[in-house]
Amino acid sequence: MNNFYSLLEIGDAKTFTIISVILGGLGIFLYGLNLMSSSLNSLAGSRLKEIVTKATDNIFKGFLIGFLITLIIQSSSATTVIVVGLISAGLLDLKHALPIMIGAHIGTTALAYIISLDVVSLVCLPLIFVGAFVVMLINSRKWKLSGRIITGIGFLFFGLELMSISFGSFAETDWFNNIMTTLGDNLFLSFLTGMILTAIIQSSGAFIGIVQELYISTNAMTLASAIALIIGSNIGTTITAFLASLGGNKAAKKAAIANTFVILIGAILFLPLTVPVSKLFLLIEEAVFVTRNKFILAFFHTFFNIIGSTVALLLLKYIVLLINKILPEEERKELLAEKLNKELLKSPSLALEAARHAILEMNNIIVKMYDTSILYFNENNESYFNDINAEEENVDLCEHLIHDYIMQISEIHLNRKDAYLQTQYIDAIRDFERIADHAVNFSEYLKRYYEEKNVMSDEMHSALLKFFNICRSQVKDSVTAFELNDLLLSQNVIKREEIVNQMEKEYRLNVHSYLKVGEVSQLDILYIDIVSNLERISDHATNICQMIIDPHMMSTMITGTKGE
Repeated sequence: MNNFYSLLEIGDAKTFTIISVILGGLGIFLYGLNLMSSSLNSLAGSRLKEIVTKATDNIFKGFLIGFLITLIIQSSSATTVIVVGLISAGLLDLKHALPIMIGAHIGTTALAYIISLDVVSLVCLPLIFVGAFVVMLINSRKWKLSGRIITGIGFLFFGLELMSISFGSFAETDWFNNIMTTLGDNLFLSFLTGMILTAIIQSSGAFIGIVQELYISTNAMTLASAIALIIGSNIGTTITAFLASLGGNKAAKKAAIANTFVILIGAILFLPLTVPVSKLFLLIEEAVFVTRNKFILAFFHTFFNIIGSTVALLLLKYIVLLINKILPEEERKELLAEKLNKELLKSPSLALEAARHAILEMNNIIVKMYDTSILYFNENNESYFNDINAEEENVDLCEHLIHDYIMQISEIHLNRKDAYLQTQYIDAIRDFERIADHAVNFSEYLKRYYEEKNVMSDEMHSALLKFFNICRSQVKDSVTAFELNDLLLSQNVIKREEIVNQMEKEYRLNVHSYLKVGEVSQLDILYIDIVSNLERISDHATNICQMIIDPHMMSTMITGTKGE
């Protein structure tokens, strides 16, 4: 790398020039790391997110998934941001998300080993050339992303080499050696320095690379000081999760705090033992490498994260309890529809799954509203009326948010299965929302009935209650059929519509017979209104089930062609 050195004339340069090269090298390193990580994420991000959502079977599976994903994309911050997004969308809970984040902290230690290789200076420029060549000349999206990954690695190495040259010049100055001596004498100051600087540059990999270069560039930096800097760096990198959670819900903020707690456990364990641990690793360094070597810091970084992560996994249950104490659930539970994460739109299947969860929650509210309307029919209690109308606001909000969210997916290329699901969900939420509207209609009819002090005969009450209950079975079964995609249950709902239609005709005939003799009353009009609304509820439940049985139906209606 002597050619770089002479080209930049570092030896005779002033301090300002050296600092400029260091900052430029850091910028190139960070750009390369970001280019590599973001391109890997774009190339496999949707698949990675789908894998993460399935890593909920047990703690160790989640841990392994977090480790492997971060090993691939080389950014624990990126993995953490993915997890925070999935938590916000309601696809992961804190208990299952924590092991993934813990595994990510170990996976990210691989970068320190890559930096330790001596081939960096030989491959950086060829990698940049090859990557740029692929990006410029090949039109395939996958090839372009692969080219950006290669270019990113090249820039990462190039920036590292620039910093390495500059630190070598700094090592010759008295004031720089004084700083290193001060950090060596005050390990807590080293810890704080590592934490603050990593929080600023938002990359523990970049900072640890700098520490590795400093460690071999000057004898003034002790191994104990380097270890303290690395411990602080691990805490500083958690700032990325906090930034990702700022626009999220409470669940996302819990994840960010928990992520910090995991690293704090390691810091609490290692900070008091920095000196004896550094002596142990110094013995290993002397036995294996003889002289100062970057690999010893890579070894410590892995050792630190393995021990801290193991303890965190053992204390997982208590960490979750503590986080829930710090951020308790609000009285009003946030709806899943309010947590729909736009980041998931990059993966249509995940976005649709998040929407499905939100629809299921909306459906539970609708069933509750319908059941409350039956209670109100049986008992004059105004609290039922208030409950129904309060829940309607939640249903309307859900319908609006889910509909808008699903419509945004249409901007992305969908496969045939996801396209059918998108159509089915849009159609279903309209029918479910209409069922809620009819429950509100019931509450208004009944409120007027009670205010006017009408008295319904036992025969009329029993007839309407029978109608309420058969429609209730249709509503509940349509909700279950939607959740499980149950074709048999859907067929049963559709068959019951024939019974409902026949009942509606019979009930109407009874009232029409009163009209002929001029005996119709306000109670009879109420009776017709309720019967009409019940029949429409049956229609909406049937519509939902027809879409489940024939997902091609809406596509055929719109395009006039049959789906494959």
